[in-house]
Amino acid sequence: MDIHNTDTAGHGDPEALVRRRLAERIGDEVAYGIGFDESFLMVGVDSLDLMHVVAQLEQDARVQQVAQAELWAVARSISSLVAYIGDGAAPPVDQVTGEDAR
Repeated sequence: MDIHNTDTAGHGDPEALVRRRLAERIGDEVAYGIGFDESFLMVGVDSLDLMHVVAQLEQDARVQQVAQAELWAVARSISSLVAYIGDGAAPPVDQVTGEDAR
């Protein structure tokens, strides 16, 4: 299967959509090499790239926009982005740590 020709119109595979959008910003090698739960911070993905990816995913999945302060809660890993576009809402954020409160 060609990783660039996944069905993103119906969002049948949210992980494929997330990885495709990431690849558009950071390249195939990094986007498809990141572990599902691996932290973007640990692999050097910066917040500017993540802001662009999240904005595109929000358009793709028609979810509400993320407040700037919530970026790292929503976009800390592939799994968190998959959950975000699947749920249609950002995870609750702990006000002290700024991390996902789930």
